[in-house]
Amino acid sequence: MEKGISQLTDEGVAQLFTLQPGNRKVIGTVGELQFDVIRFRLEQEYGASCNLYPLPIFKACWLASENCKKHK
Repeated sequence: MEKGISQLTDEGVAQLFTLQPGNRKVIGTVGELQFDVIRFRLEQEYGASCNLYPLPIFKACWLASENCKKHK
């Protein structure tokens, strides 16, 4: 499963986020149809069955700063 998710995110089908604490993996896509594609490809190409559960998240943002103390 890890290999399949890594390949799919490298292809740009989805983006992988890791929630902290706990190291929980969350897959983000542009639309719901992409989740069906991910599920199908994981099962057919990698033999990995999975269940995907929706989260009440609709937007993700990357935050970056050269000076972490300045923005606290």
